[in-house]
Amino acid sequence: MDNFSKRFEQDGGNLYNLEQKEDIQQGGRRKEKLSPRSENWKKKFLEMQLECKNLKAEKQKLIKKINNLESEIKRFKD
Repeated sequence: MDNFSKRFEQDGGNLYNLEQKEDIQQGGRRKEKLSPRSENWKKKFLEMQLECKNLKAEKQKLIKKINNLESEIKRFKD
């Protein structure tokens, strides 16, 4: 029984460093909140809208290219 009680009193041998620093615990807080009236929000929205428009145009070009290649493949098979 003596050995059993000693293991709770031992120092050292920690597997993990459990010290928490306050500067690490600040995650999730934003310095500037995005609200509908904010210029940052409007800018981000316009950037996303432009990116979406560009991606749709690129998608249409790729679909046309795929269709052209498929039609050429069918022509060679026949």
